[in-house]
Amino acid sequence: FLESHFQEGASALILDEVQKVPDLFDAVKASVDLERRPGRFILSGSTEFSRKTGVRESLTGRIGLRRLYPLTLAECLGNKASVPWVRTTHGSAEVLNTDVSRWIERGGMPGICFLRESGERAAAIETWLETTCFRDIQQIRGARLSGELAKEVLEVLARLERPTAAEVASKLKTDARRIRNHLEALEALFVLQRLDPHPSGTGKPHYQIFDAGV
Repeated sequence: FLESHFQEGASALILDEVQKVPDLFDAVKASVDLERRPGRFILSGSTEFSRKTGVRESLTGRIGLRRLYPLTLAECLGNKASVPWVRTTHGSAEVLNTDVSRWIERGGMPGICFLRESGERAAAIETWLETTCFRDIQQIRGARLSGELAKEVLEVLARLERPTAAEVASKLKTDARRIRNHLEALEALFVLQRLDPHPSGTGKPHYQIFDAGV
């Protein structure tokens, strides 16, 4: 597949949801080793490229990783990119308080954040949660995961200010190790963001849902 693509004269190949075909990683590795030209492959997916998601070949030393976050407020407003992206001066009319409030309410998930009706957005998020918790989470290997518990974990996280694994386990009256397995799985699916304490501190990692609207 890869050879036939480049034989047609293309200079680059974009593969989306590539984690669904793990064997492609071995083929990409072989192709990269034959021709070390950066940018020949752009691989994207909705899970981590790791053994826990069924990808045996991590392409270490051959790949640069970037995590894509939801749309920013500036992107939702259609503002042109500028440097710095975040301005520290206040009083500018570029962004209004109502814009900020709307972004916090709607989040930045493409396809959902631009829906005007709150009921329609809620239904879309509910569908996304069902898909994530009851289908996508089954991609995670080596852990007994429950879609129902994954959804409960997200609901608890949404209500806590600085949630830790122990706090979530306490709220759900569930074994902490089982909760950590679900947190790690949701992190691998890019649903959660793990915030580690400073290396010299004694705090515990906090977990935040990746999108304000969700």
